[in-house]
Amino acid sequence: FLDVEMPGMNGFEMLSQLSYVPMVVFATAFDEYAIRAFEENSIDYLLKPIERERLEITVQKLRKNQGARTAVFDNGQLLKLLESLKPKPEIVSISVKTGDRITFVRLTEVSHFEAEDKYTFLVTSEGKKYLTEYTLTVLEEKLPAWFVRVSRSVIVNSQLIREIQKHFGGKYILHLQTKGNTKIETGLKYADNVRQMMRL
Repeated sequence: FLDVEMPGMNGFEMLSQLSYVPMVVFATAFDEYAIRAFEENSIDYLLKPIERERLEITVQKLRKNQGARTAVFDNGQLLKLLESLKPKPEIVSISVKTGDRITFVRLTEVSHFEAEDKYTFLVTSEGKKYLTEYTLTVLEEKLPAWFVRVSRSVIVNSQLIREIQKHFGGKYILHLQTKGNTKIETGLKYADNVRQMMRL
């Protein structure tokens, strides 16, 4: 079971790097990739949130296609699989330490997260900066889809992007709607994330 939208590399890119052709079922929240999925000879295409009845149909397809290597799926395995495919509840705020207090900053107030040396900071649209306990990798997993990794050291709130300026070497400059009119340069490795996010 493979998702399409994943940090760093999408499901199709991952498949292209394999030396063999596995049986694949795409499980994603987006219906726009269905045609591409079947072009990749996938067994099925599941839209999240996935219903148990629909998952059982997919498992039957897998059994038929697997032939002699058919795996045995019992109800316990089905429930575990279904549970793993459930969308994670989105968080609405991030806790940060300010002196001897813990402050909760709503994600709608966050401009971006940036890594400096071994530390990660939360920056608000008002320009306030807080040290967080999370790494960018952990934040990628926790944050809603509208937060996008745009460089090795920055995750940006895409809802605050006012303008995108093309930069040299396939990079972009993101102009954010913040008090200080924040500008963020994207990393070349993450340019596809930006193009996909803004449908460029």
